[in-house]
Amino acid sequence: MFKVLAAAALVAGLAAPSLAQERSGEVGYPVGSLGYDALVRGDVQAAELQLERGSGVASTDPARLINLGYVHMRAGRFITAQTLFQAVRDSEEHFIVELANGETADTRDVARRALGRLQMSMASR
Repeated sequence: MFKVLAAAALVAGLAAPSLAQERSGEVGYPVGSLGYDALVRGDVQAAELQLERGSGVASTDPARLINLGYVHMRAGRFITAQTLFQAVRDSEEHFIVELANGETADTRDVARRALGRLQMSMASR
């Protein structure tokens, strides 16, 4: 599973496939392919580069799209973030992920939560 950055501190919700975590939250994915560690460090630029590169991860992978959505949200690109979160929410492809806070959730639910956070961010600007 993968970790998806989606929590209050933006890190509390990173998504990663639900397997035991080793060094990175990108369990079952090539290290760096989901930008997880960079997001946890707060290095949005590095995370964006890793996510755009995609290293072996499908462009439609829900974990990739969620983390990329958080990158765009943190960069103030709200419309792009919204589009990515909506794509995951509405996707046929979904699975259970382990979040950075240890919680597990369906990627569609993570996307719904992310859209809620996004709306709050937009309203506060």
